[in-house]
Amino acid sequence: MTVTSEDLDIRTKDVRVKIVAAVKGESNIIGYVKDRSKISFNDGKKDLGGAFRFSGKFSEGGSVMTVQARSDEPASKDVETIKITGNLDVLLASKSSTHIAKKTEFKKGDEMKAGDDLKFTVVGIGEHKRNDRAIEIILNFTRKQPGKILEIKGMRFYSEAGALITSEKQSTSSYKIFGKDTIKLNYLLKDGPKSNKIAKMEIDLWRDLKKVTVPLDMTLIL
Repeated sequence: MTVTSEDLDIRTKDVRVKIVAAVKGESNIIGYVKDRSKISFNDGKKDLGGAFRFSGKFSEGGSVMTVQARSDEPASKDVETIKITGNLDVLLASKSSTHIAKKTEFKKGDEMKAGDDLKFTVVGIGEHKRNDRAIEIILNFTRKQPGKILEIKGMRFYSEAGALITSEKQSTSSYKIFGKDTIKLNYLLKDGPKSNKIAKMEIDLWRDLKKVTVPLDMTLIL
């Protein structure tokens, strides 16, 4: 795996940069562990602190991830270099399997298994507030064992006639409910609510998820 930087931006309040991680071979970069990844800026005169700010953006195929970071303090005047140190905990996977959940019609409150240790609950389903030709479905995934839920690769939805429903993931959020790690997925189903009741879901799960810690040590010339 290689790690580089791009778009160094010296601002009046902070220093910003994009960290780019790339992997070759069959592995896909599926994310990074934000609370375990660290970054620090130094302008040669003082430490500026720093942190990763957002979730990663991914290239098609998952071979490249770009993460934004910024310092806690502005750089000193007339500096010539910015040194970046720390580590990026990257999540890799290459193999997945598909879990199928079927019902006559999925409704709010339904609970089903999605693997050996994963289950989901339909916490909301109905017409989208701003698009009356689409269904919005909200799913909460939880597990018995502690640990963040990172293995969900993607989902597909099918009508009662067996047709694939065009869908788009709207949002993802992670938190704890009664001490259990939970991830909430919000999907928009675009083929029309009246003729396309959801009767089947396919859930793709990564099976060989692993974490790789990549050290950061680079000096950027202004």
